[in-house]
Amino acid sequence: MSATDSPSWPFPGVPFERWLEAVEAGLGGRRWQDLASTTEDGVPVDPLCTPDVPGPRPEPGEFPGLEPFHRHARAAGPLASGIEIRQEVDDPDPERAARTASLVSRHGAGAVSVVVAGADPDGRGVRLGDPAALERVLAGVDPERVRLALEAGPRAPELAPVIGRVRAGRGPGPSFGCDPLVAALRTGETVEPDRLRRALAEFFGRAREIAPDAVPLAIEARAWAEAGAGPALELGLALAAGATFVRALLGAGVAPGDAVRGIELRFALGREPFVDIARLRAARLCWARLAEHAGADEPDRAARIHAAGVPALRTRHDPWVNLLRGTVEAFAAIVGGAESVTTVPFDVRRGVPDAAGRRLAAHTPWILAREAHLDRVIDPAGGSWFVEHLTARLARRAWQVAQEIEREGGIVAALAGGTVERLVGASLAERERRVRTREAPLTGVSTTPWPDEPPLGREPWPEPEGAAGGLLARRPWAAPFEALRDRVDAHAARAGVRPVVLLATLGAPAAHRARALWARHVVEAGGVRAADSGPLGDAAAAAAALREHGAAAAVICGADEDVAGLAAPVAQALREAGARRVLLAGRPPGGTLPDGVDERVAAGDDVVAVLERLLAALEVA
Repeated sequence: MSATDSPSWPFPGVPFERWLEAVEAGLGGRRWQDLASTTEDGVPVDPLCTPDVPGPRPEPGEFPGLEPFHRHARAAGPLASGIEIRQEVDDPDPERAARTASLVSRHGAGAVSVVVAGADPDGRGVRLGDPAALERVLAGVDPERVRLALEAGPRAPELAPVIGRVRAGRGPGPSFGCDPLVAALRTGETVEPDRLRRALAEFFGRAREIAPDAVPLAIEARAWAEAGAGPALELGLALAAGATFVRALLGAGVAPGDAVRGIELRFALGREPFVDIARLRAARLCWARLAEHAGADEPDRAARIHAAGVPALRTRHDPWVNLLRGTVEAFAAIVGGAESVTTVPFDVRRGVPDAAGRRLAAHTPWILAREAHLDRVIDPAGGSWFVEHLTARLARRAWQVAQEIEREGGIVAALAGGTVERLVGASLAERERRVRTREAPLTGVSTTPWPDEPPLGREPWPEPEGAAGGLLARRPWAAPFEALRDRVDAHAARAGVRPVVLLATLGAPAAHRARALWARHVVEAGGVRAADSGPLGDAAAAAAALREHGAAAAVICGADEDVAGLAAPVAQALREAGARRVLLAGRPPGGTLPDGVDERVAAGDDVVAVLERLLAALEVA
C-alpha cells in the first residue's frame, strides 16, 4: 500500500504519470528527464519523486530512534541536547591557538577540536613540539561544558593522555579521533594489515583507560571526499574502513556494542545540501546494518556522526562567498541529523584565518540551530519522497562499494590492489569535468568572477609537517580556475597591466546581451579583463573597438542571425587590427565556424582548456 492509498490519507491518489504531465506542461517543450542529474559517483538524483517511483527507499513511516536509524539516532532527535557545534583550532602558533581555543569556547562552541600539525596535507595545524604544549593550548577551555576533540593524525596515541589530564574526568567524554589508516596514507607509509589491527586494538584499550567514556577511534571519511570521492563513494569507503576497524576490535576481545559505539564517523559536507542530508541519513542506515552484522545489540547500532565543511570546497578567490557555502553546509548537517558540526572559516584557503573568520564560522551553525531553531525539529526532511529515495539510492550504492572492497579482502587489500585508487580517481575525474565545464559552477570563481577583487591578506600556512598527501592529497574544487588566475595575476604584476579581451557584440543589445554576459564570465574566470565593444554594425567598428580598449583577443557575441551575417568579416577585421585569437560565444549556426574564428566556447565545453589556449595566445606564461 502506498501512502496515498492509506485510509488516513484525505486526498485521492494521483498516478506518477499525471505528475509527469503536469511537470512537462511547464517546461516549454523540454522533457522532465532534462532536469535529472547524478552525483559525481553516479547516483541518480531525480527531479520528481512520489510514492510510486520505482526503486529502493526506506519507509518514511518509521520512527526516529528506531532501526535502521535513518530518521535519527535518538527518538527525540536533537531536542534532548541539540547539535554540538565543534570548532577547529588549527593556528600553527601555539599561543595564538590557545587564544583561539578560548575564544571559540566562549562564543557558542560546544566542542573544541585541536588540529595538530602533520594531520593536514596542506600545513594546517598547531605546531605543538612536546605533548605538554597541548595543555597550554587548552588552558582557557572549560572541559566541564566543552567537549575536547583531536585531529592529530599519527600523533593521536601520544596526545590522547594529555586530553585525559586536561579533562580530569569532567564534562562530556572526549573524541580522540584516531584513524591510523588515514594517518598512514597521508604520511606515505605502507599500510600493513597486522600492524593496523594492532594499532587499532592497542589504542582502543589505552583510550578506555584514559577516559572510559571517550570515543577512541574515528573514520576520517573527509579525507576521501577531499581527495575526490563523491558522496556515495565517501560513505562506501567509510563503511569498508569501519568493517576493518570493527573486526580488529572484535578480534582483540572488545564487545560488539562497545566496538561500534567507540567509532565516530566524520563526513565532509559538500555543495549539494539535499545530497548531504540524504547521505547523513544513509550513513546511519548503513552503519546500523554493519553493526548488526558485527553482533551489536540494537541500541548500540546508532552511528555517531560528525559533519564538517572542508577546505577543499573553499575558494581562494572571492572568499566572502565561502560564508554562504558554510551556511548551506551547516544547514544540511543540522537537518540531516549529525550529532556535531564544524564550519571552517571563510578565509581558510587564503592562509591562517583571522579572529573574524573564526567567529563567523562558530556563529554560523549557532544562528541556524539556536535562532532559526533548526535543532528543534526531528528529521525535518523525513517523509519527502525526494529525500527518502535519494537516501536509499545513496545507501545502496555505498553498500555496493563496501561489498566490492570486502570481496577483495577488505580496504587494506583493496588499497594494495589499486581498487580504491581507481574508484577515487574516477570520481575525481568526473568532479573535475563538471568544474571545468561549469556544470558544477563555483560562484565567484567560474561564474560571476571578480578579477579586480581587493586582496585579502593572510599569513600563509607553513609547509606541511610530515603529511605527504599521495592518494589523500587535498584537491580543491576550484584548483583548475585558480591556477589560471594565478598565472594572469603574476603576469599582471610583471607587466603592470591585466590582459584585455574584447567582447565584440553584434547587433542590438537585446539580441547579444545574454551571450555577452555569459562570455564575460568565461573570460574573467581566467583572470582576464573583459571589455564591451558596444553594439557593432560592421567590421570596421569592431577593429576600432579592439584598438580603443587595447585588447589582444576577442570573443564575438551575437544572435545566430547576426553571427551568420557578420562574424566572418568581423573576425577578419579583428585579426588585421592585432587580435591574436578570436573566439565565438555559442555554437555556430550550421555547425561550421565562420572564417577567421579560432574556436567556439559554448555551454558544456571545457572552459579551462579554452582559457588555457587563450592565455597561450596572449603569451601569459
